[in-house]
Amino acid sequence: MQLESASTTIAFGTRLFAANAKSLAAIDGATGQTIWSRPVTRGMASTPVITEEAVLLSTGDRKLASLDTKTGETRWETRLKQTADGGLLLQGDRLFVTSSAGTAWSFDASNGKKDWSVWIAPSVQSAPALDGDLLLIGAGLKRGGAVFAMKTDSGAEWWSIETDASVTVSPAAIGQTVIAVDKAGNVYAIGRSTGQLLWRSKAGSEVAGAFAVDAQLIYVATTGGEVLALSLADGSERWRVQAGGSFRSPLVRAANAILAGNDDGHLRSFDPSTGRELWRFQAGATIRDEVGMATNCLSFSAGDGNLFCVR
Repeated sequence: MQLESASTTIAFGTRLFAANAKSLAAIDGATGQTIWSRPVTRGMASTPVITEEAVLLSTGDRKLASLDTKTGETRWETRLKQTADGGLLLQGDRLFVTSSAGTAWSFDASNGKKDWSVWIAPSVQSAPALDGDLLLIGAGLKRGGAVFAMKTDSGAEWWSIETDASVTVSPAAIGQTVIAVDKAGNVYAIGRSTGQLLWRSKAGSEVAGAFAVDAQLIYVATTGGEVLALSLADGSERWRVQAGGSFRSPLVRAANAILAGNDDGHLRSFDPSTGRELWRFQAGATIRDEVGMATNCLSFSAGDGNLFCVR
């Protein structure tokens, strides 16, 4: 089906939630029929978070809101001093929010009441990640970038480490290791407890979309059209393949594959062990949306507004 300038699609169970510059819609994943749709003033500022009860979102007019998942009706709404265009993260009843102006907040997700707010750095362009009682946030400094670990209950800094360039995609934690990738394509492994650098490796050109991590490997796609896997233990390269145009969409680790959309309009699937391309799907337009895994299909939107559900 086609939506007007669809830019973000989130899969949740059998439903798809599609957001663009003007509206947010809930769609039946099996039929493509719209369940509900509502206008969004000045568009989405970041990717919404979906639960059984609520759709949590930030908008371009500096609002943070919770909608009823089934009906789209407003549950609560609050106005911020800055647009929450970094990203959203939900953990239990806490909603963590970042802005590109460098502020992080914690809210009660049930009613929108603020717990705390703190200024972190000149620029934060991605959602925080969670590791136990720590929030992990990538940032841009006046020169270079940094990764910050902050206590979830107060926003107090636990540790920080500087990087060569801005960290514009969310860090990830696995075991006692935090992984971060900066805009220059450097991959960093950081000790979760201490913030000390364990190793660093070079992915190649810019990494504009999210990376993926499993128990053994880190998977990265670059704007130079490369997809590669690095060892989680020491950063050594396991495989690297050239796969056409620029990768700017988030990379997804599925059960038996790595999935990534490309500026050449292909959704590609790769073998996690070898990097061999398993299959590709031609969408006909640039893919910069994250692939969602609904119960009955792989969902994503393309740059021409088409929404796809691929089985």
